[in-house]
Amino acid sequence: MRHPNVATRAGVKLPVAVLLTLLASQWPGTAAAIDPGDVGPPIQAPPTFSRGRQLSCSTQTSCTVKNMPLVAQCGSAADPVDADVTFACGAGCATTSHMMLISAAWANRNAGSTYPIGSRSSSFLALPPVNANGRNSWILRVNSKNNGSYWAANPKAFHQFGAVYPAYSLQNAVYDRAPASTVLSPAGCDINQWWTCEATGPDAQSWWQSPFNDTRLNNTHFKTMQDNGWVTMISFFHQTRTVFVNGATAFIEYKAVNPHKVAVNGYNYTDNLNGTYALRINDPGAGIRRSAWIGIKYAGTVVSGGVTMVTALPWGAASLPYLKYSDENEIKLMELVDYIWMR
Repeated sequence: MRHPNVATRAGVKLPVAVLLTLLASQWPGTAAAIDPGDVGPPIQAPPTFSRGRQLSCSTQTSCTVKNMPLVAQCGSAADPVDADVTFACGAGCATTSHMMLISAAWANRNAGSTYPIGSRSSSFLALPPVNANGRNSWILRVNSKNNGSYWAANPKAFHQFGAVYPAYSLQNAVYDRAPASTVLSPAGCDINQWWTCEATGPDAQSWWQSPFNDTRLNNTHFKTMQDNGWVTMISFFHQTRTVFVNGATAFIEYKAVNPHKVAVNGYNYTDNLNGTYALRINDPGAGIRRSAWIGIKYAGTVVSGGVTMVTALPWGAASLPYLKYSDENEIKLMELVDYIWMR
């Protein structure tokens, strides 16, 4: 897990105590006051206990997504990635997170469901949800264009396959079961390209949501979506943070680097570190489960304690949600949220 690099260049220097407080406040959870540009976890009414088939809940403790595997994208000594795809495991957070979501959605569908399973999904489901000779190595192999030498020579082609080597992601899991009656969007998207379509079928759906300038994405949003039967993945960026201080003004610029994808594995009702409905995260980077909460980072100018802070976010966004783990100070700005549901 990489941490952001912070570069500070001084113009006219601020008093040391003021500067340290200013810089520390950019990381929620430090001893300093929270940056007014940050919004922490909201306080919510007590939860009800009507949960969908996706969740297993302990009263007033936590809800966990049933049948979601926890897998390290590059494997471990006990569960290694198959040798023919080790070259691609560094880019495997997306395929591994997709594998975890698809596995849970398929396993948690209604008892007695009779909708068909396409041949590729049958191949996927016939394997155990692990790396070694299992679903994760299979999905990584498929999405590496079934040809390691090609991907190694053309790493940017990972997301642009083509019909000869069809990809397998959330959209394919939905499409495979009812191709004739599944609607793909946007119009003209290619189901054979990795992660390019939203798919709506008679008994399943996958779609994504942009977090750009959306202040509704908080812990409660993810709780509600999971309560309603959706299995969820968050795409975020680590970032560099450059600070330039000139007199009583600090210019803070965030730049997105090192993208990463994780699966949401339920939530806790309360968490001393992360507030109400702290999320349970299956992080494929190390194959561990972590606790996190969602906040909002705002661009713009804030005056606090006589200091003016001017914040710029990636892509010119006015605001971006971020994920923050309980054991880290880094905030991870979101890029995309994906959902899948199966009846």
